[in-house]
Amino acid sequence: MPQHQVKIVDTRSGAVLDDLPHASFNLKRTVDFARHDSMSVDVKLLGTDSRREAVTGLSYEPWKRSLCLVRDGAALWAGPLMTTGWGHDSVTFNCGGITQLLARRPLFLDTLAAELALSSSARDAIVTLLGRPTLTGTWALPLAPGALLGDAPVLDRTWAPTDVPMVYDAVKKLVDEDDAPDVRIDAVLDGNQQQLTWVARYGSPYLGVAEPAVAWDFPATIQEWTGDIDGTNMLTDGTLLGDGQEDERLVATQTNGLAADGWPRMLRTDRSTVSTRVPMVLQAQADSFVAVNAAPGASQAIKVDPEFPALRGWALGDNGKFRSEGHWFLRDGERVRRVTGYTLTDKTLELETMAPLAPYAEAVR
Repeated sequence: MPQHQVKIVDTRSGAVLDDLPHASFNLKRTVDFARHDSMSVDVKLLGTDSRREAVTGLSYEPWKRSLCLVRDGAALWAGPLMTTGWGHDSVTFNCGGITQLLARRPLFLDTLAAELALSSSARDAIVTLLGRPTLTGTWALPLAPGALLGDAPVLDRTWAPTDVPMVYDAVKKLVDEDDAPDVRIDAVLDGNQQQLTWVARYGSPYLGVAEPAVAWDFPATIQEWTGDIDGTNMLTDGTLLGDGQEDERLVATQTNGLAADGWPRMLRTDRSTVSTRVPMVLQAQADSFVAVNAAPGASQAIKVDPEFPALRGWALGDNGKFRSEGHWFLRDGERVRRVTGYTLTDKTLELETMAPLAPYAEAVR
Protein backbone atom coordinates (compact mmCIF):
# COMPACT_ATOMS: atom_id res chain seq x y z
CA MET A 1 0.00 0.00 0.00
CA PRO A 2 1.26 3.52 -0.74
CA GLN A 3 2.20 5.67 2.22
CA HIS A 4 0.36 8.98 2.65
CA GLN A 5 1.32 11.94 4.79
CA VAL A 6 -0.33 15.32 5.25
CA LYS A 7 1.95 18.28 5.91
CA ILE A 8 1.03 21.70 7.29
CA VAL A 9 2.48 24.51 5.17
CA ASP A 10 2.74 28.27 5.60
CA THR A 11 0.82 29.54 2.58
CA ARG A 12 2.78 32.79 2.08
CA SER A 13 6.27 31.34 2.33
CA GLY A 14 5.76 27.68 1.39
CA ALA A 15 7.67 26.57 4.50
CA VAL A 16 6.66 23.14 5.79
CA LEU A 17 5.75 23.54 9.47
CA ASP A 18 4.65 20.12 10.72
CA ASP A 19 2.99 16.80 9.92
CA LEU A 20 -0.76 16.46 10.49
CA PRO A 21 -1.82 13.11 12.00
CA HIS A 22 -4.77 12.21 9.78
CA ALA A 23 -7.30 9.40 9.87
CA SER A 24 -8.48 9.73 6.26
CA PHE A 25 -8.53 12.12 3.31
CA ASN A 26 -10.50 12.78 0.12
CA LEU A 27 -8.79 14.55 -2.79
CA LYS A 28 -10.58 15.75 -5.94
CA ARG A 29 -8.36 16.86 -8.84
CA THR A 30 -9.15 17.97 -12.38
CA VAL A 31 -7.24 18.95 -15.50
CA ASP A 32 -9.81 21.72 -16.09
CA PHE A 33 -8.56 25.13 -14.87
CA ALA A 34 -12.18 26.34 -14.69
CA ARG A 35 -12.88 23.94 -11.81
CA HIS A 36 -11.21 24.28 -8.42
CA ASP A 37 -9.54 21.25 -6.85
CA SER A 38 -10.41 20.36 -3.27
CA MET A 39 -9.31 18.11 -0.42
CA SER A 40 -10.78 17.18 2.95
CA VAL A 41 -8.77 15.64 5.78
CA ASP A 42 -10.24 13.95 8.86
CA VAL A 43 -8.29 14.03 12.12
CA LYS A 44 -9.25 12.16 15.29
CA LEU A 45 -8.93 13.97 18.60
CA LEU A 46 -7.65 11.55 21.24
CA GLY A 47 -8.49 13.13 24.59
CA THR A 48 -5.29 14.45 26.13
CA ASP A 49 -3.20 13.94 23.00
CA SER A 50 -0.22 16.33 23.28
CA ARG A 51 -0.85 17.55 19.72
CA ARG A 52 -4.51 18.35 20.32
CA GLU A 53 -3.99 22.09 20.74
CA ALA A 54 -1.91 22.27 17.57
CA VAL A 55 -4.63 20.47 15.60
CA THR A 56 -7.53 22.51 16.94
CA GLY A 57 -5.54 25.72 16.59
CA LEU A 58 -5.05 25.06 12.90
CA SER A 59 -8.81 25.44 12.37
CA TYR A 60 -8.51 29.15 13.26
CA GLU A 61 -5.94 29.80 10.53
CA PRO A 62 -7.83 29.43 7.23
CA TRP A 63 -5.87 30.68 4.19
CA LYS A 64 -2.80 31.32 6.39
CA ARG A 65 -2.07 27.60 6.41
CA SER A 66 -2.21 25.06 3.58
CA LEU A 67 -2.26 21.28 3.65
CA CYS A 68 -0.05 19.21 1.37
CA LEU A 69 -0.79 15.56 0.58
CA VAL A 70 2.39 13.50 0.15
CA ARG A 71 2.28 10.05 -1.47
CA ASP A 72 5.32 7.81 -1.20
CA GLY A 73 7.54 10.82 -0.47
CA ALA A 74 6.36 13.06 -3.35
CA ALA A 75 3.91 15.94 -3.12
CA LEU A 76 0.63 15.02 -4.79
CA TRP A 77 -1.36 18.17 -4.12
CA ALA A 78 -1.52 21.21 -1.83
CA GLY A 79 -4.01 23.98 -1.20
CA PRO A 80 -5.07 26.53 1.43
CA LEU A 81 -7.30 25.60 4.33
CA MET A 82 -10.74 27.17 3.82
CA THR A 83 -13.22 25.68 6.29
CA THR A 84 -13.21 23.38 9.33
CA GLY A 85 -15.90 21.15 10.76
CA TRP A 86 -15.49 19.75 14.25
CA GLY A 87 -17.25 17.45 16.69
CA HIS A 88 -16.58 15.98 20.11
CA ASP A 89 -13.85 13.61 18.89
CA SER A 90 -12.78 14.66 15.38
CA VAL A 91 -12.00 17.56 13.05
CA THR A 92 -12.45 17.80 9.28
CA PHE A 93 -10.25 20.29 7.41
CA ASN A 94 -11.47 21.38 3.97
CA CYS A 95 -8.98 22.86 1.51
CA GLY A 96 -9.38 24.48 -1.89
CA GLY A 97 -6.89 24.51 -4.74
CA ILE A 98 -4.33 27.31 -5.02
CA THR A 99 -6.65 28.66 -7.75
CA GLN A 100 -9.03 29.63 -4.94
CA LEU A 101 -6.38 32.02 -3.67
CA LEU A 102 -5.60 33.32 -7.17
CA ALA A 103 -9.31 34.16 -7.42
CA ARG A 104 -8.61 36.63 -4.60
CA ARG A 105 -5.43 38.06 -6.12
CA PRO A 106 -5.86 41.29 -8.13
CA LEU A 107 -3.84 41.95 -11.26
CA PHE A 108 -3.46 45.55 -10.04
CA LEU A 109 -2.96 46.81 -6.51
CA ASP A 110 -3.50 50.39 -7.66
CA THR A 111 -6.63 51.30 -9.63
CA LEU A 112 -4.70 54.30 -11.02
CA ALA A 113 -2.00 52.07 -12.51
CA ALA A 114 -1.45 51.85 -16.25
CA GLU A 115 -3.41 49.29 -18.22
CA LEU A 116 -1.85 45.90 -18.88
CA ALA A 117 -1.73 45.32 -22.64
CA LEU A 118 -0.40 42.03 -24.02
CA SER A 119 0.27 40.97 -27.60
CA SER A 120 1.53 37.42 -27.28
CA SER A 121 0.66 33.77 -27.47
CA ALA A 122 -2.05 32.65 -25.05
CA ARG A 123 0.54 30.65 -23.09
CA ASP A 124 2.89 33.62 -22.66
CA ALA A 125 -0.05 35.78 -21.63
CA ILE A 126 -0.96 33.29 -18.90
CA VAL A 127 2.67 33.14 -17.70
CA THR A 128 2.66 36.95 -17.48
CA LEU A 129 -0.63 37.04 -15.57
CA LEU A 130 0.52 34.42 -13.04
CA GLY A 131 3.79 36.30 -12.54
CA ARG A 132 2.32 39.78 -12.03
CA PRO A 133 4.09 42.08 -9.52
CA THR A 134 1.02 41.72 -7.27
CA LEU A 135 2.45 38.31 -6.36
CA THR A 136 5.53 39.91 -4.76
CA GLY A 137 6.12 41.68 -1.45
CA THR A 138 3.35 41.07 1.09
CA TRP A 139 1.31 39.63 -1.79
CA ALA A 140 4.01 37.03 -2.45
CA LEU A 141 3.21 33.39 -3.08
CA PRO A 142 5.68 30.53 -3.64
CA LEU A 143 4.38 30.22 -7.20
CA ALA A 144 6.54 29.47 -10.25
CA PRO A 145 4.57 30.69 -13.31
CA GLY A 146 6.95 29.26 -15.91
CA ALA A 147 9.20 30.83 -18.56
CA LEU A 148 8.08 33.00 -21.46
CA LEU A 149 8.63 31.26 -24.79
CA GLY A 150 8.29 34.29 -27.05
CA ASP A 151 5.90 32.48 -29.40
CA ALA A 152 4.24 34.39 -32.22
CA PRO A 153 1.39 36.59 -30.93
CA VAL A 154 -2.09 35.22 -31.44
CA LEU A 155 -4.01 37.60 -29.21
CA ASP A 156 -4.14 41.23 -28.19
CA ARG A 157 -5.72 41.76 -24.80
CA THR A 158 -5.90 44.71 -22.42
CA TRP A 159 -6.83 44.69 -18.74
CA ALA A 160 -7.83 47.92 -16.99
CA PRO A 161 -7.08 48.44 -13.28
CA THR A 162 -10.44 50.14 -12.72
CA ASP A 163 -12.16 46.84 -13.57
CA VAL A 164 -10.34 45.23 -10.58
CA PRO A 165 -9.63 41.95 -12.43
CA MET A 166 -8.48 38.92 -10.45
CA VAL A 167 -5.58 36.71 -11.59
CA TYR A 168 -7.69 33.54 -11.69
CA ASP A 169 -10.55 35.16 -13.61
CA ALA A 170 -8.18 36.66 -16.17
CA VAL A 171 -6.41 33.33 -16.77
CA LYS A 172 -9.68 31.39 -16.87
CA LYS A 173 -11.09 33.75 -19.51
CA LEU A 174 -8.00 33.23 -21.68
CA VAL A 175 -8.26 29.46 -21.35
CA ASP A 176 -11.97 29.54 -22.17
CA GLU A 177 -11.91 31.96 -25.08
CA ASP A 178 -8.59 31.92 -26.85
CA ASP A 179 -7.74 28.26 -27.39
CA ALA A 180 -5.05 28.50 -24.77
CA PRO A 181 -3.19 25.39 -23.59
CA ASP A 182 -4.31 23.37 -20.62
CA VAL A 183 -3.02 24.90 -17.40
CA ARG A 184 -2.54 23.03 -14.14
CA ILE A 185 -0.77 24.20 -10.99
CA ASP A 186 1.04 21.39 -9.18
CA ALA A 187 2.57 21.23 -5.73
CA VAL A 188 6.29 20.40 -5.56
CA LEU A 189 8.35 19.72 -2.40
CA ASP A 190 12.11 20.13 -2.25
CA GLY A 191 14.38 17.16 -1.54
CA ASN A 192 14.26 17.74 2.21
CA GLN A 193 10.48 18.18 2.23
CA GLN A 194 10.90 21.52 3.92
CA GLN A 195 9.78 23.90 1.15
CA LEU A 196 6.67 23.83 -1.03
CA THR A 197 6.39 25.55 -4.41
CA TRP A 198 3.32 25.67 -6.65
CA VAL A 199 4.50 25.13 -10.24
CA ALA A 200 2.40 25.97 -13.31
CA ARG A 201 2.32 23.26 -16.00
CA TYR A 202 1.22 23.91 -19.58
CA GLY A 203 -0.04 21.59 -22.30
CA SER A 204 0.74 21.85 -25.99
CA PRO A 205 -2.17 22.40 -26.18
CA TYR A 206 -3.27 19.48 -23.97
CA LEU A 207 -1.76 18.26 -20.74
CA GLY A 208 -1.30 14.55 -21.11
CA VAL A 209 -0.29 12.12 -23.81
CA ALA A 210 -2.50 10.80 -26.59
CA GLU A 211 -0.99 7.32 -26.86
CA PRO A 212 -2.41 5.29 -23.94
CA ALA A 213 0.24 3.81 -21.67
CA VAL A 214 -2.16 2.26 -19.14
CA ALA A 215 -5.09 -0.13 -19.58
CA TRP A 216 -7.81 -0.97 -17.04
CA ASP A 217 -10.19 -3.91 -17.46
CA PHE A 218 -13.73 -4.53 -16.23
CA PRO A 219 -14.30 -6.50 -14.07
CA ALA A 220 -10.63 -7.24 -13.26
CA THR A 221 -9.02 -3.89 -12.39
CA ILE A 222 -12.17 -1.75 -12.85
CA GLN A 223 -14.28 -2.32 -9.77
CA GLU A 224 -17.28 -0.20 -10.78
CA TRP A 225 -18.18 1.57 -14.05
CA THR A 226 -21.14 3.95 -13.97
CA GLY A 227 -22.32 6.88 -16.04
CA ASP A 228 -24.96 9.52 -16.68
CA ILE A 229 -26.58 10.63 -19.93
CA ASP A 230 -28.17 14.07 -19.59
CA GLY A 231 -30.39 15.62 -22.26
CA THR A 232 -31.30 18.66 -20.17
CA ASN A 233 -29.47 21.16 -22.40
CA MET A 234 -30.35 19.68 -25.78
CA LEU A 235 -31.94 21.91 -28.44
CA THR A 236 -32.87 21.89 -32.10
CA ASP A 237 -32.81 25.68 -32.52
CA GLY A 238 -30.65 28.25 -30.76
CA THR A 239 -30.70 32.03 -30.51
CA LEU A 240 -27.74 34.00 -29.22
CA LEU A 241 -28.22 37.55 -27.99
CA GLY A 242 -25.41 40.07 -28.45
CA ASP A 243 -24.91 43.72 -27.58
CA GLY A 244 -27.40 46.56 -28.04
CA GLN A 245 -30.89 47.40 -26.86
CA GLU A 246 -34.27 46.43 -28.37
CA ASP A 247 -34.23 46.78 -32.17
CA GLU A 248 -30.49 47.58 -32.13
CA ARG A 249 -29.60 44.32 -30.43
CA LEU A 250 -27.51 41.84 -32.41
CA VAL A 251 -29.18 38.43 -32.71
CA ALA A 252 -27.87 35.23 -34.30
CA THR A 253 -29.81 31.99 -34.81
CA GLN A 254 -28.95 28.49 -35.92
CA THR A 255 -30.69 25.11 -36.39
CA ASN A 256 -29.30 21.60 -36.29
CA GLY A 257 -30.64 18.45 -37.92
CA LEU A 258 -32.31 16.81 -34.91
CA ALA A 259 -35.87 17.73 -35.94
CA ALA A 260 -35.40 15.93 -39.24
CA ASP A 261 -34.41 12.82 -37.29
CA GLY A 262 -37.59 12.81 -35.19
CA TRP A 263 -36.75 15.04 -32.23
CA PRO A 264 -39.35 17.63 -31.17
CA ARG A 265 -38.47 21.24 -31.91
CA MET A 266 -36.79 22.87 -28.92
CA LEU A 267 -35.57 26.49 -28.84
CA ARG A 268 -33.16 27.91 -26.28
CA THR A 269 -31.85 31.46 -26.01
CA ASP A 270 -28.54 32.46 -24.48
CA ARG A 271 -26.38 35.56 -24.21
CA SER A 272 -23.04 35.97 -25.91
CA THR A 273 -20.06 35.10 -23.72
CA VAL A 274 -18.02 37.85 -25.37
CA SER A 275 -19.03 41.48 -25.76
CA THR A 276 -19.13 42.04 -29.51
CA ARG A 277 -20.63 44.29 -32.16
CA VAL A 278 -19.54 42.05 -35.03
CA PRO A 279 -22.40 39.93 -36.46
CA MET A 280 -20.01 37.32 -37.90
CA VAL A 281 -18.47 36.69 -34.47
CA LEU A 282 -21.88 36.36 -32.85
CA GLN A 283 -23.01 33.94 -35.57
CA ALA A 284 -19.96 31.76 -35.00
CA GLN A 285 -20.84 31.60 -31.32
CA ALA A 286 -24.44 30.68 -32.16
CA ASP A 287 -23.22 27.90 -34.46
CA SER A 288 -21.07 26.50 -31.65
CA PHE A 289 -23.91 26.85 -29.10
CA VAL A 290 -26.26 24.78 -31.25
CA ALA A 291 -23.65 22.19 -32.23
CA VAL A 292 -22.51 21.54 -28.66
CA ASN A 293 -26.09 20.99 -27.49
CA ALA A 294 -27.14 18.73 -30.37
CA ALA A 295 -26.40 15.62 -28.31
CA PRO A 296 -26.97 14.64 -24.69
CA GLY A 297 -24.15 15.20 -22.27
CA ALA A 298 -22.44 12.09 -20.98
CA SER A 299 -20.14 11.49 -18.05
CA GLN A 300 -18.57 8.37 -16.61
CA ALA A 301 -17.14 7.51 -13.22
CA ILE A 302 -14.77 4.55 -13.12
CA LYS A 303 -13.69 3.13 -9.77
CA VAL A 304 -10.44 1.28 -10.31
CA ASP A 305 -8.16 -0.89 -8.25
CA PRO A 306 -6.16 1.72 -6.28
CA GLU A 307 -3.08 -0.48 -6.53
CA PHE A 308 -3.19 -1.15 -10.29
CA PRO A 309 -1.52 0.92 -11.50
CA ALA A 310 -2.56 3.50 -8.89
CA LEU A 311 -1.03 6.86 -9.83
CA ARG A 312 2.06 5.35 -11.43
CA GLY A 313 2.70 5.12 -15.15
CA TRP A 314 0.22 7.83 -16.16
CA ALA A 315 -0.62 11.44 -15.35
CA LEU A 316 -3.75 13.56 -15.17
CA GLY A 317 -4.81 14.39 -18.73
CA ASP A 318 -3.42 11.20 -20.32
CA ASN A 319 -5.47 8.92 -22.50
CA GLY A 320 -6.03 5.44 -21.12
CA LYS A 321 -7.51 2.20 -22.43
CA PHE A 322 -10.66 0.94 -20.75
CA ARG A 323 -11.82 -2.59 -21.61
CA SER A 324 -15.19 -4.05 -20.70
CA GLU A 325 -16.46 -7.62 -20.76
CA GLY A 326 -19.77 -8.66 -19.28
CA HIS A 327 -20.89 -5.15 -18.30
CA TRP A 328 -24.69 -5.00 -18.54
CA PHE A 329 -24.80 -1.51 -20.11
CA LEU A 330 -21.57 -1.27 -22.07
CA ARG A 331 -20.76 -3.38 -25.07
CA ASP A 332 -17.75 -5.66 -24.76
CA GLY A 333 -14.58 -4.13 -26.18
CA GLU A 334 -11.87 -1.52 -25.70
CA ARG A 335 -12.30 2.24 -25.45
CA VAL A 336 -9.74 5.02 -25.39
CA ARG A 337 -10.73 7.82 -23.04
CA ARG A 338 -8.95 10.79 -21.49
CA VAL A 339 -8.56 10.91 -17.70
CA THR A 340 -9.65 14.47 -16.88
CA GLY A 341 -9.86 14.14 -13.12
CA TYR A 342 -9.81 11.76 -10.18
CA THR A 343 -11.03 11.36 -6.63
CA LEU A 344 -8.50 9.72 -4.32
CA THR A 345 -8.92 8.48 -0.77
CA ASP A 346 -6.61 6.34 1.30
CA LYS A 347 -8.54 3.28 0.03
CA THR A 348 -10.14 4.15 -3.33
CA LEU A 349 -9.36 5.76 -6.69
CA GLU A 350 -12.18 6.94 -8.99
CA LEU A 351 -11.40 8.30 -12.45
CA GLU A 352 -13.33 10.96 -14.34
CA THR A 353 -13.09 10.52 -18.10
CA MET A 354 -14.18 12.23 -21.30
CA ALA A 355 -13.76 11.81 -25.05
CA PRO A 356 -10.10 11.18 -25.95
CA LEU A 357 -7.59 13.58 -27.41
CA ALA A 358 -7.49 13.88 -31.19
CA PRO A 359 -6.79 11.99 -33.39
CA TYR A 360 -8.17 9.14 -31.28
CA ALA A 361 -11.90 8.56 -31.53
CA GLU A 362 -13.78 6.62 -28.89
CA ALA A 363 -14.82 3.36 -30.45
CA VAL A 364 -15.41 -0.11 -29.19
CA ARG A 365 -12.83 -2.36 -30.84
